[in-house]
Amino acid sequence: MSLIRFSTDALPTRDRAPVFRDLVGRRFINTEMMVNPAYPRPFYFSMALAMGETVRIAEVDFAAVDVHRRAADLHDGDDGVTCFLPTGVPVRSEHRDRRGVIRPGGAVLIGHAAPGASCWPDNHVTLLMFPRAYLRSVWRDAEAGAGVPPAVERNLVAIVAGLAAHTADGMRRAAWPALGPARVAAMREVIARRAAEPGLSMREVAAAVGLSERSGHLTFAAAALSFSECLAGARLDLVRARLETGRPGRIIDIALDAGFGDVAHFNRLFRRRFAMTPSDMLHRGRATA
Repeated sequence: MSLIRFSTDALPTRDRAPVFRDLVGRRFINTEMMVNPAYPRPFYFSMALAMGETVRIAEVDFAAVDVHRRAADLHDGDDGVTCFLPTGVPVRSEHRDRRGVIRPGGAVLIGHAAPGASCWPDNHVTLLMFPRAYLRSVWRDAEAGAGVPPAVERNLVAIVAGLAAHTADGMRRAAWPALGPARVAAMREVIARRAAEPGLSMREVAAAVGLSERSGHLTFAAAALSFSECLAGARLDLVRARLETGRPGRIIDIALDAGFGDVAHFNRLFRRRFAMTPSDMLHRGRATA
């Protein structure tokens, strides 16, 4: 995780707003950020940003700004979420059809995948940005286990600790434990989406979330996971979904369509996972249908 500090204090007054718009608005979050002309004093902005491949935590002090993420900005494909926690004065927020006031001690989640706008007075704000894939993974794991798994709970506690830290260095230390699970969640999301691709490798999956192949394997190992087992599990889920419909089709074709290249290996994995043969599941699916 890298730590970035940025401040307009050393810039001439006339350059502060343009640098802020270009560097912060466009480079980091691809959003139009305009200095509110009604703000009476010279514009200022300072930020301590702890950046990981998937999670960003920041402490920000700034003058009045209006923030707009327009439809044209959505082409960047960013579907993440930012949690804003103002600690200065109330903030007016508008996102899709939701409008309201965020008061100090409160918070708001704003998604990046839809246009939105907010008006921020002179303020101090703590914020956390993370990918939507992480949220989906948390919900999927919670639903599968009828609750929040302990590992996920520890990760969320680490994220909250990062938000509550009083210094940038404290944010960085607190956020570090959250990065591993967030990276795993992002890679598992890629695997689930691309499992049917023959020859899908850790190199491709890790690259999709900004990691090297070695870092991807190390991240999985730290979570006691195996890439090959996760990939096989995702492919078995595709086969099961097809067989349970009872639709006609040769099992060998269904297995190949799901990304398996060795049918004998597929049959062994299937029986181990579901305690039945693919044919048994297909017949059960037809009977249910």
